[in-house]
Amino acid sequence: MTQPSKDKMHPEDNRNLITFMVLSVILYFAYDALILQPQKAALEQAAAAQQELLVKEAPVGSPVHQQQVALGLAPAPEPRARDEVIGENQRVKINNGAVLGSINLKGARIDDISFGEFFETLADQKNVNLLSPNETAHPRLIEYGWVAGDATTQLPNKDTRWAVVGNET
Repeated sequence: MTQPSKDKMHPEDNRNLITFMVLSVILYFAYDALILQPQKAALEQAAAAQQELLVKEAPVGSPVHQQQVALGLAPAPEPRARDEVIGENQRVKINNGAVLGSINLKGARIDDISFGEFFETLADQKNVNLLSPNETAHPRLIEYGWVAGDATTQLPNKDTRWAVVGNET
């Protein structure tokens, strides 16, 4: 009986290696076509829907809204007076001497903050505004929210009306 050479593969090993390589390639392409591509398409659709929602709900004066106006997709609104916009909704006042303003109870947006000790000019007539509501000349606000694991759960959003019990300052 002759001993097989250590430098050569057995013919069955070659067949097994080729079979393994063919099955690996088939498995790779099947996984890509049946699992990865549908996941990628779903993620792209979700991202497109999210972007469309952001564009539709872009606050007036935001960079997204300004881009829409520049492209002619949205009309350029006329900015309104800051005091007029602030007076439209019920608010909780903020005043500690250094920081003045209010929190809008519609959506609990923090959109009216001014510095009590800093002024726009040396005449000390108008305080420096840090935050301003939507629809003003320079809107800037803080908005936050919640995310639920279940899509049927109702959560507060930008239109939720909050209420104050007790001190309104």
